Amino acid sequence: MEAQVLSLLEYYSTMPEIRSIKLIQGCRNEGEKKILQKKLTRFHSDITWFKTWPRYTCFYIPAYRSICKVLDSIEPDKETIIHVRGEHYGGIIQEYLARNHKRAKLLVDIRGASIEEVSEYYTHLSLLKRNKVRSIKRSYKDLKKNTRISVVSGALKSYLVDHHQFNPENIAINPNIAGTQFTFGIGQRLAKRKEMNIEEEDRIAICSSGSGAAWQKDHELIQELTRQKVKVLNLSPKKIELPGVINISAPFHEVPAYLAAADMAVLWRDTSMVNEVASPSKFSEFACMGLFVIHNGTVNLAKEYIMINKAGVIIDVPRQVREDAIIIPSLEIRKQNAKVGRKYFGIENIALSYLNNYNRIIENPDRL
Repeated sequence: MEAQVLSLLEYYSTMPEIRSIKLIQGCRNEGEKKILQKKLTRFHSDITWFKTWPRYTCFYIPAYRSICKVLDSIEPDKETIIHVRGEHYGGIIQEYLARNHKRAKLLVDIRGASIEEVSEYYTHLSLLKRNKVRSIKRSYKDLKKNTRISVVSGALKSYLVDHHQFNPENIAINPNIAGTQFTFGIGQRLAKRKEMNIEEEDRIAICSSGSGAAWQKDHELIQELTRQKVKVLNLSPKKIELPGVINISAPFHEVPAYLAAADMAVLWRDTSMVNEVASPSKFSEFACMGLFVIHNGTVNLAKEYIMINKAGVIIDVPRQVREDAIIIPSLEIRKQNAKVGRKYFGIENIALSYLNNYNRIIENPDRL
């Protein structure tokens, strides 16, 4: 998530259409602030800090006051856009702007089915889970009135409209981005495979579940892949001790080289609304690197992309990973697939899409 925001901010700094950028960054304490400051060193714009609070209803007032102190110092003009990540602070800022009659326009990114994520996957006590769900519903209530929303998939737009009565005319779609470093090159592929002593005839699959989220199930496919004589690069905090598996802990900037070295990638998730409406960052990266993707059809955006662009295979269970189901494209076709992926998910087009959203909000603040 942080990589998404940083990539977008850096790209914005190259766009002459954007006059200035001010980052408003939350942190829980000084320790977290120091960690974030290191990550933000390459972002050369104004940064204003505020204290974040747990996202429960009892902390709404201190959270509101914390962000208000920052917003009070901003003097917006008619072209000021406040672009917020997440419905929690999006709802708070919507209330602030309405109370104070500020001229700034608001665009809120909603990244997923948050209520289902809390209900199905959080390990908190049931009382805390219910409270967090109430907090999310409060944010939805504030945002669905007339706030402009950006979502990561068409399925998420339908979810907000059908389940929470958002206005579809106020919702734009901008999937998760892949930064410019996710650009496939044959030279990069050959160099990384040589470094890892991988022969050209070896078939390499990559499993990349860096966050280790509960709904990510890539590991369920690894044993079947190795049975099919496929070597697996496991980019995950969870080691898999099997013959044919190479466990790798790599910093983010090294990930593109490993994706280039691989032939195929795995996207295997639970059947859940959380996954159905998602736009996994790693899938954007797989597509931009032209990888053949093995997917179980649980992510609507990925399933549609794979089927339309013949960019992989949709299977139901691991045992369907047979040799005849894995069709590795030639390097020339892979280069073409990577170009298509960048058109869908590359930061160049998505940053431009956001800019168009900003302009439409400024020109017609009542509708996105």
